[in-house]
Amino acid sequence: MTNRTHPDTRSSGSGGKARASRSEGPISDASLQRLAESIDAAGLRKLRESHSLAARSKTPVLYRALAERFLASGDGLSAYDVVNDGLEKFGEDLRLRQLLGLALARSGAHERARQVLETLLAEGHSEEETVGILAGSYKRQGLQMQQGPERTRALQRAHELYRSAFLERPNYYTGVNAASLALLLNDSETTRELATQTRDLCEQRLGNLSPDSSERYWVMATLGETNLLLGDLEEAEKWYLAARDAGRRRPADLGATWRQARVLLQHRGATSTRLDSLLEMPVVVSFAGHMIDRPGRSTPRFPATSELEVAHKIQAELARLGAGIGYSSAACGADILFLEAMLQRGGEIHVVLPFAAAEFSRTSVAIIPEGDWAARFDRILARAASVSIVGEASTAADSQGFEYSNRVQDGLAILRARALDAPLAPLAVWDQRLGDGPGGTSAFVASWHGRGIAATIVPVGEPNLVAPPVVTWPSPGGTNMSIKAMLFGDAVNFSRLTETQMPAFVSHYLGCIGALADRSVHRPCFRNTWGDGLFFVFDRMGSAGHFALELSEAIAGVDWQALGLPQMALRLGLHAGPIYEIEDPVVHHGNFVGAHVNRAARIEPITPPGLVYASEQFAALAAAESVSNIGFEYAGQVSLAKEAGVYPMFHVRRLGR
Repeated sequence: MTNRTHPDTRSSGSGGKARASRSEGPISDASLQRLAESIDAAGLRKLRESHSLAARSKTPVLYRALAERFLASGDGLSAYDVVNDGLEKFGEDLRLRQLLGLALARSGAHERARQVLETLLAEGHSEEETVGILAGSYKRQGLQMQQGPERTRALQRAHELYRSAFLERPNYYTGVNAASLALLLNDSETTRELATQTRDLCEQRLGNLSPDSSERYWVMATLGETNLLLGDLEEAEKWYLAARDAGRRRPADLGATWRQARVLLQHRGATSTRLDSLLEMPVVVSFAGHMIDRPGRSTPRFPATSELEVAHKIQAELARLGAGIGYSSAACGADILFLEAMLQRGGEIHVVLPFAAAEFSRTSVAIIPEGDWAARFDRILARAASVSIVGEASTAADSQGFEYSNRVQDGLAILRARALDAPLAPLAVWDQRLGDGPGGTSAFVASWHGRGIAATIVPVGEPNLVAPPVVTWPSPGGTNMSIKAMLFGDAVNFSRLTETQMPAFVSHYLGCIGALADRSVHRPCFRNTWGDGLFFVFDRMGSAGHFALELSEAIAGVDWQALGLPQMALRLGLHAGPIYEIEDPVVHHGNFVGAHVNRAARIEPITPPGLVYASEQFAALAAAESVSNIGFEYAGQVSLAKEAGVYPMFHVRRLGR
């Protein structure tokens, strides 16, 4: 994605609560815990960015609480970053190390999660939480596999860990998971025995909890699951309903509960329409819409007089969809109306801007004399769960920059819906006319139509189309700018080569790379090399991702020492963005230049040898492109080379490996 930023510290709502909680002296652990449990997503973001409260805490309690809240809301990226921040200050804290394993497991990085957790076990930390998170990693991995011996082994290992922890110290968390895995392993006797014991523990525990305890959600969800395991569907539905009501601010937890119930029902060959409706996830919405007409617009499209009518229509559609999480830009007009409506219904908003907020406000918000749009823009950014800046202000006048921002926004919404296993819905305020080009509302509708998903349309103006457009927008005339995927590579151990080894390097190492670029079905549309450096450009994200993995595997599969070279490896970095295609007047051949080329070049030096890293923009565009068989594991906020800033990075791998 993106350089996540918060351009204005002014706030309302939870941000104000966070500011009011500050004092001159240290803040008590109990106060920090209550604060973390009470604030909303925007407040969590501000605490994450400011570090002010955490820095004044004498214990790791706030880091733990914030990480747990981020995990509960489905924001594993921020949870991972918070844990890493906490471990820098409290490196031996057991709970933070456990949460690191959990954040990795939730992101799909099962191997890295198990390394963290197995290390804790080797140190003698056999607490049920450590064992439970480790078992959960095996369980999630097993459930992602097709039926077969590997799936069975993973599920058996998870069952053994959960059951041993439960027998050592009975607890509803380990008990229900051991019982559920016994069912999936077709051990009905163990399932009934463990589910009965766990149900009894939950009933006892629930009676000891205060009405406002955050633990009530898990106890009630577990009562739903144990009754489902015992075949009492009516009692299960009662407890799942109670859990849903208690977990409205916990979409990730609700998603985990729903997925588990679905797995158990499917294993038994049963269905429950009512259960599906009880555990229905909040819908993730990606939005686009027209700006308010400037004064004197020759052909009215969204006149200011229609603002209230459109606002009501947006509110009605959000209610009909069951929207809970929204992604949008924040221009004056439909964008701001959508974001305000999401906040009004208690939803979570994520703002994606094509360039810096101040410049965006000047060019796309504060351009209408009436409506107080600039102040509304500031209030929205203050309450957003995230604000993502995806490009450079220098491309503000180029529609490819807006198209890029739209695609990244769509990809982020797809990734979030995928992580939560939640429904996804594109929504647009559109006059159903062509003509606004790349980055416009009709291009947004067309891109979703191309994915086989019809956007919900809130009509405005005088529509003249019956069906959504299917169009490919050309690049703006004269700029030769288009959105491309870029791959930079660097030969590890190149500096160790002697003069006499250079011919072998060119023949074998560069020859291996060149041969792959010639034969691969994912070959690049442009290639360049200089010494140990590689630069490839691709038209599609899928081609770039697959070629990067092919290249990494090809280099790793050669015995370089047998060829008279040191053991060679590659660092590979992926990025995507709008760049210029030029005819280089110095060397008289084609090339690509632009700010995003520079960004891509800064990723490769920070990539560990033998791995492929990608920017969040690349991961989002890959999701928007529906790239298959490639996974993206969050690697954390990483400082790019040459002081180019701190950005989220992802480890790229083949799925199933």
